[in-house]
Parts: sequence; C-alpha cells; structure tokens
Amino acid sequence: MQQLTIFGDVNNETISIDDVAASIKVSTATVRNWIKTGYLIQSGKNKVSLESVSQFKAEIAGSQKLIARANKSQKDAHNHDDISRTIDSLLANNSVDVGHKYEQLLSNAYKNKEGIYYTP
Repeated sequence: MQQLTIFGDVNNETISIDDVAASIKVSTATVRNWIKTGYLIQSGKNKVSLESVSQFKAEIAGSQKLIARANKSQKDAHNHDDISRTIDSLLANNSVDVGHKYEQLLSNAYKNKEGIYYTP
C-alpha cells in the first residue's frame, strides 16, 4: 500500500494511533508500547505505518503471546557496590564532578524512580 509522491518518492500510508487502538480493540498505551518494542513502526507524530499494522495483524496478533511490555522491558540495572567504590574514589581524589558522575552511573530505571529525570 505504498503511494508515490509527485517527486517519485515512496509515500508510506499512515494510520493514527487512536485508529489502530480502536481497530484492534486495545488502548492507545498498548499501541505505544508495541511501537517501543518494535511491533509497529511510528511514521510521524501519533501515526504508525499502515504496512506495519497490516503485517502485525497478519503475522503477530493471535499467533504470539504479546508479553514484552515496553514499560517493563526497558528497565536496566546497576551495581550499588561498584557505584559506591567509584564515588568513594572520586571523593578521595577531591573530584569536583561527583554529582554528575553519580547520575551517569545510575540505571535509567533508578533515575526515573529517584526523580532525576524531569518530565514536564
């Protein structure tokens, strides 16, 4: 379902995230998680590729148990002992950049939990 533009480029047809959710009978949050996990391809703001939706419906929906949750699978970990040793070493050497280095060493999941990320 590709359409050429006046310049001869391929123009992929898109569908809104709301329409995908309604057609599959899931929430928009679920559709966004499928985008994050790679099941669907985002093609602009609040749009996904119609081709990826068709492929998803034909090959994945109903045949695979969709257990990969983007909000859970994106978590990572860090080792508190390693971080403590690194920070102790920086403090012993009078390093000025301790706070910045500490934030770099933390996992993304922990940064989110501790409120280090700013979300407007």
